[in-house]
Amino acid sequence: MRKLVGDNCARIRKLEGLTQEQLAEKSGLTQQYLSDLERGKRNPTIVTIYEMRWRSACRT
Repeated sequence: MRKLVGDNCARIRKLEGLTQEQLAEKSGLTQQYLSDLERGKRNPTIVTIYEMRWRSACRT
């Protein structure tokens, strides 16, 4: 399940044209956390996933 979540996070991030560094800056997460998440090494909470999406959608 973690791998599926990670694959989807990476796919969406790439579709939005963001690097891990850019998403990290927008979401308040670290680049290392995002890397681990995308590789299926982390088990994010639903709140973490929501905040990543919401903050990445709020382009400034």
